[in-house]
Amino acid sequence: MTSLVLRAHGLGKRYRLKHSTLWALRDVSFDVQRGQMVGLIGHNGAGKSTLFKLLARITEPSEGYAGIKGRLAALLEVGTGFHRELTGRENIYLNGSILGMKKREVDRKLDEIVAFAEVGPFLDSPVKYYSSGMYVRLAFAIAAHVAPDVLLIDEVLAVGDMAFQHKCRTKIKSLGSEGCTVLFVSHDLASVRQLCSTTVWIHGGRVAAIGPTEDVVLQYSQAMLSASQWAGLADAQARPGSGAIRVTNYWIELEDGQKTDVLVTGKPASFVLEYATRAGQTVEGVRLSLQIQNEWGASLLWLHNHMLGHDFGPLAGAGQLRCRIPRFPLTAGSYDVRAQLLLQVGSVVADELETLPKLNVIDGDFYGSGYVRRVENPIFLVDADWSNEAGR
Repeated sequence: MTSLVLRAHGLGKRYRLKHSTLWALRDVSFDVQRGQMVGLIGHNGAGKSTLFKLLARITEPSEGYAGIKGRLAALLEVGTGFHRELTGRENIYLNGSILGMKKREVDRKLDEIVAFAEVGPFLDSPVKYYSSGMYVRLAFAIAAHVAPDVLLIDEVLAVGDMAFQHKCRTKIKSLGSEGCTVLFVSHDLASVRQLCSTTVWIHGGRVAAIGPTEDVVLQYSQAMLSASQWAGLADAQARPGSGAIRVTNYWIELEDGQKTDVLVTGKPASFVLEYATRAGQTVEGVRLSLQIQNEWGASLLWLHNHMLGHDFGPLAGAGQLRCRIPRFPLTAGSYDVRAQLLLQVGSVVADELETLPKLNVIDGDFYGSGYVRRVENPIFLVDADWSNEAGR
């Protein structure tokens, strides 16, 4: 049976401004069990970093208390606990000491830390010459090898390259299996979904929701969606095309009709575009193309009505164009970073949108087999039939 390792009760932190008081946190309470992986999500300024500073004892709360059992390691900002004039080797000993490690413990783990951080050739160079990515690699390597009971990670992994981020996620999961409690702040909802079983949503300095990660991530996404500006495309003038027909709004819809920017692998999803033709005109032969791309600009899915032999027919005035995918095939990640929406009339470009809201995907049971893919598996899934035949 797991035991309680962290308790935050009624935490509050206020700052005195010139003419008012700002509560960065107010009445925040939650418990975390040993070995639990907990995500913290919320928009910028919600109070997540302030909460971590209270838990790490960097800042004292204005009210309430936080109790932590065991050794704590924290990665709050790039370069925290490092001295710019010291070498990487010297900073390993300095930072390790700050995190509670004895010199002989650092001696024993030095080679592992250096190998994990991949900074061997620069180990005896001052860290002021390190890139931000090298800073993060070394800081994470030290914190991960402290053998902490509680590890706080505040978005710093976003600085590292993709290969190192994957390496860090693997290490975080192994720490959790060894009994380390991890609190992970990130705007990357896919990473939160992959790593954390429980998530806390902080909004306006208060706990807006706490519970199973998938439920809380969907609640957060819906709330952020309702507060975002998905409309207004009709007023955006700086885009190519004849303007004979234009997209005036765009959203992604779940099967129950709710708008979302988070999809679950294997679940139905609909891409909906509202359009308006130029006053008094009717257009025919409209072709709609929607590309879903990864962060390197590679097209993963290309949705095109003409390829499927679908003709929208004559369009006049305002209406909606809809593309439904019965089982969304992409696995966990963030997409539409460079998404392109192209609306054509015949062979003439009528409207083109190169930037749309980012699409986040969390893993689901695509095959209905109870199996959810692991993070290192491919990025999309397809239907397939398996069979076997006896040898002849």
